[in-house]
Amino acid sequence: MVKRGIACTAGAYFNGTSLDPSSFSVYGTPRGDATIEEVENAIDDEVEKIIEAGVTGTELERAKSRLIRSMIFGCDSPAGMARFYGQALATGRTVDDLHAWPFRIRAATPKDVQWVARKYLNLDHSVTGYLLPCETAVSGAKCQ
Repeated sequence: MVKRGIACTAGAYFNGTSLDPSSFSVYGTPRGDATIEEVENAIDDEVEKIIEAGVTGTELERAKSRLIRSMIFGCDSPAGMARFYGQALATGRTVDDLHAWPFRIRAATPKDVQWVARKYLNLDHSVTGYLLPCETAVSGAKCQ
């Protein structure tokens, strides 16, 4: 999407520190004359591509490195380290789980990613939300 010029940002987020089942979010922000629908369709296409063809080893290695780096940088301060351990311990993980996490991430394979995508990224069960400026909000919505 970003490479195609229809989005200025795109990404995904998983909140893995919930006690209850969590959510996986994918987002994009239209760029220029692109519409929200074009960005949504491009996101759906990328999800389908991962479900059908998976990811390459190179793509996965880059993603794993970014994820591990972000965890390391997130623990680069006392507050970040406390948050990292506190969230994990408060949701049932152990210190050993935290120390093993980078090794578990490194062990993930492209087939693992495809399996998870097939199991959890069902577009028929997805929810889409739009964050719109007040003047284009859905009728009846309050703008402040």
